[in-house]
Order: sequence, then C-alpha cells, then structure tokens
Amino acid sequence: MVIAERIPFQVYLDTADYSTLSNPAALDNDPAKVIALEEIRNFLGQGIIEVRFSASIFGEVVHIDSDSKKFAVPRAGLIKEFCKGRTIINPYELFELEVRSSATNQIIARNDVYRDNGDFFGCNLDDAWAKDFRDNAIKEVQEILLKVPNRAKRRQLEAQLIKNGKFRPSSKAFWMNLKESEGDSSDPLYPILQLVMTKERLFQFLLGEITAETFRTEFFGKILDIENLVQHIIDAKTEYREQLYNGLRGNAKKLANALQQSIDNIMENRDKFIQSGHFSLDDFNKKLREIAYSAVSSMRINQTTQWLGLEIASVEAEAKSKEAKMGAYPAFDLFLLLATELMITKATQNSKILPNDIVDIMHASYAPYFDCIRLDRRTAELYKRLPKNLTDQYAVPVSKIEGLKNAISLNNSI
Repeated sequence: MVIAERIPFQVYLDTADYSTLSNPAALDNDPAKVIALEEIRNFLGQGIIEVRFSASIFGEVVHIDSDSKKFAVPRAGLIKEFCKGRTIINPYELFELEVRSSATNQIIARNDVYRDNGDFFGCNLDDAWAKDFRDNAIKEVQEILLKVPNRAKRRQLEAQLIKNGKFRPSSKAFWMNLKESEGDSSDPLYPILQLVMTKERLFQFLLGEITAETFRTEFFGKILDIENLVQHIIDAKTEYREQLYNGLRGNAKKLANALQQSIDNIMENRDKFIQSGHFSLDDFNKKLREIAYSAVSSMRINQTTQWLGLEIASVEAEAKSKEAKMGAYPAFDLFLLLATELMITKATQNSKILPNDIVDIMHASYAPYFDCIRLDRRTAELYKRLPKNLTDQYAVPVSKIEGLKNAISLNNSI
C-alpha cells in the first residue's frame, strides 16, 4: 500500500503572536497561550504545518526605539524556531508579480512566492541587482565629491577613484573611510549589508572581484541566522534601525496618506452635497462604499499602469474587463478590498488612517497563498465584510492564536 505524503498546512502568524509567545511574563498570565505555543510546536514537529514569515513581520520585530530591544531577540528566536528560514516575498513584490503575470496570462503558484533560503527582503541579489548596486554606489560617491568646493580638486579625486563608471582598486582607502551613514542609501538592503558584511567584502563586491552568486551565498548565510541578525540591528545606531524599519515596511506611510487624502475629499464632498440638499446623511452613508471603492479602483489603475508601463487607457480597459472577476490579482485585489473597508470604517469613525493600519491589511493580503492566517481583531472584522465567495477560496482567518488548533483540525484531518 502506498501512503500519500502529507502536504504541510501553510500558516502565517501575526506579529503579535511572536511577541506574546516569546514573552515569559505574558505566558505566565495566560495559560491558554502556553497551550497554543505547545500545540504549534507539536504541529511543527509532526510536519502537520509549516510557518512562514515576511519582511513586514521582520520589520516589526526590531522597533526603532531602544526600549524594545530586550524583546527583539526572543521574538527573532521564535521566528527562527517556527519558520527555519521559510519566508514569503514582501507584499509589494507580490502585488507587482501578480499584475505582471496576469498581463501574460500566467498563473502564480505558491512556490513562485515562497522562499526557503531566508530571502525575506524581496531581493534575490542577482546580476541585475548587482549592477544597480554598483551604479548607485558610484553615484553616491560622486554626490559626496560634490561637497569638495574646488572644481579641479574634485575632478582630480574622481579620476583617482572612478574610471569608465567603475571603482578603481586604488579607491579602497576612500571607501573604507566612508562614514557609516554614507554609501548606497537608495538601496533598502544597504543598512543590512553594512551590518552583516565587512566594508572590505563590500568593496571587493563593488570592484567585481567576487560574483553576485558568491556574494548572495555569503549574505543569505549570515541573515539566515535571524537571532544573530537581530543582534546586529540592536547594536546598530538609531538611524540604521530607522532606515531598515521604514524600508521593510515599504510605502505604508505613503499609502496611508493617499487613502487618508481620499477620505478627506469624500468627507468634504459629503458636507457640500448635504448642505446643497442633494443628499441626506443616510443617503450619503449608503453611497459611501461605492465612493470608497471608486477611489481605491483609481489607485489600482494607477499602480497597474506604473508596473506595466502601459498607456492608462489600455490599463483602464483591462481593469474594467477584470472588474466583474474581482480577485484576478488575488493578493493585490484583496489588499484593495480591505483598503476600501478600512476607508469606510475610518470615515464613519472620523479617525485617521495610520501606517500600522496599512501594514495590518498587508499581512491579511497574503491569505490567497496560505491555508490559515492569523489576523488582528480589527483586520479580522474588515475581512468578514468581504464577499464570502472570494474569501472562501483563501486561507482560514483566525482572530486569536488560541483558535489556531481548531482551524487546522477542521481543515487538515488531524
């Protein structure tokens, strides 16, 4: 008799889970969470589940403020124990991949978005990245040289450092003496590169003395030990942690501001329409979802245009053709639907959208690529409002870590 191999149930946990389950004081006061922790460990040990984390999760493990340092290493230790290097690409990379794949009628599978080598930064450090990194490093050095007031001296220095768009070997002393805050600040990976790779090794890479493949192997070998990586970050200066934190969280602040601007416009128009007698408050509230969805749809079209580089008219036509089938871009559309519900909630409550709100719905947007997903209470409420025929295709949402066993048991025949 042939016994079918069990396919592990794919689970995505919330940032708060790593914080609570790694905090002895929190566990002492909550026996139910102690049981939940043991259940997760048992499921992992039996191969029933696999847990993955993302750049967004990691970005919240090490906070900018120094008071949170003592909690960071235990959190990282639990991520290491649960995930063992298993990750999923960051949300922005996933959204763009979905849009580009849809444009060529390709279907994305989980293996296309899962990583098992510790790459949770959304960058594979391939040859194209290596070229961009080297080019940007040249530009950064040229900008530093612009601070030299004497033009002739500046040209002389540049000739000593750079030839034909590449660093000269003789530029090593200049590179080694760069301040820690200087370098390729345009690359969100740069703070981590500086923390885990020596300046000498970085310089060898810039010169092309080591290949992108060698550099990638060394780099991922270092960051795969997430406890050690977090210790590096804790020991780093505040500006490093801030740059890394903001880089890993992506454009959450920018998105929060854009959605908030839409809400402000909606509320301003609401007041004008009510005052003019065109709508009553009840009428407007009934139209609020339609208005919010329209605002988010415009965001969808604009972002799709940017990713595909197409004329906006053709993207609009594509968007309209897919509108009846919301979910053509599973994670991206889920994010936008949750953003719609978030806008409605904030407009109704007359409260502001914060970057943390965006990060929360980004976590939830992974649902199409997991079997079970832990959502915080507020995001779980937004998720419940979405069309059931859509969410039924996605991960089982769990609003409390204590409910994880039940969700796994119901769907995995334990």
